[in-house]
Amino acid sequence: MSKFLVMVILKPDIKTSRLNSIQSGIINMFEQNTKVKQIWYLGKEKLDFKDKQYTEGIYIKLDIASNSKKVEKLRTELRKNRDILSSIIMNNDSEKKSRLPNLKMRKFPFYKNIPINNILVANNGKKIYMLINKNIRLPFCESDIIAISESENKILEIANKKLQEYIYIKGFHTLKPFKIIKEVEKELKVHRKVQFVLDNNSNIGQELIIQEKDLI
Repeated sequence: MSKFLVMVILKPDIKTSRLNSIQSGIINMFEQNTKVKQIWYLGKEKLDFKDKQYTEGIYIKLDIASNSKKVEKLRTELRKNRDILSSIIMNNDSEKKSRLPNLKMRKFPFYKNIPINNILVANNGKKIYMLINKNIRLPFCESDIIAISESENKILEIANKKLQEYIYIKGFHTLKPFKIIKEVEKELKVHRKVQFVLDNNSNIGQELIIQEKDLI
């Protein structure tokens, strides 16, 4: 079984009396066909893509484990649901790099406040890069995805700006000793991870990570 990240966006004008039933139906479908590890009901948020009719959507995010055949079946079922504005299923297994079935999508929705830079989802084996920030002192907290791009150079550009924000604006310093910001940028480019603490407070720590993912 492989790990997948699922984002389902429902139409924002669904009546409250129907919403719980619709959400339960989607969750039940995944629970019957996959191993659902975690569910986030993110509520109504502004769309990260243009739609002729709507500017908002009701977001549901799932962390699941399944095989590619069942994922293909679920993708088809999601497309049939007229209450769903858009959906995506993304490979979330960093240990496996296998090429998986193509996922043809009408839209490419993700999370609130995430720059999406010319991502195409129609090609098999398409790789994307994710810039992630997380609290290293509270590992159980959900990570914050800062940016997603199919260009590694673009992600590094955004990451370098984030590094400067941490160091020069927020006052963080790196756990490893670096003399200049270029050394920190090189560390992130080579090792894909940089850790920070705030002043002398070891209880406040952040980790900036770059992860490579496969679209399906």
